[in-house]
Amino acid sequence: MFKLFLVMVLLFGNLVMPFIVWEHKKYFIIGSVIACAIFLHWALSLFILAYFGFCYGMLKIKKINNLVSRIKEVFTGFRKEYKKGGELK
Repeated sequence: MFKLFLVMVLLFGNLVMPFIVWEHKKYFIIGSVIACAIFLHWALSLFILAYFGFCYGMLKIKKINNLVSRIKEVFTGFRKEYKKGGELK
């Protein structure tokens, strides 16, 4: 959250600064590069977190589906044995 705040401050400063003091072009360019780098780092880290979160969620869903299918197999196996008249193990 601090990175987002810093990006907003730098972008606002870079938009307002040239109109106030035009002589300091190098500070404008340096500030723009820093703001872009921070914003790209923030966006990339969010993308990576979302990707790994998605993969982790899909892995959990797959494990839950496997567990549910095993439980269904157990109960359907009991029903088949019961319908045949066999003994339950």
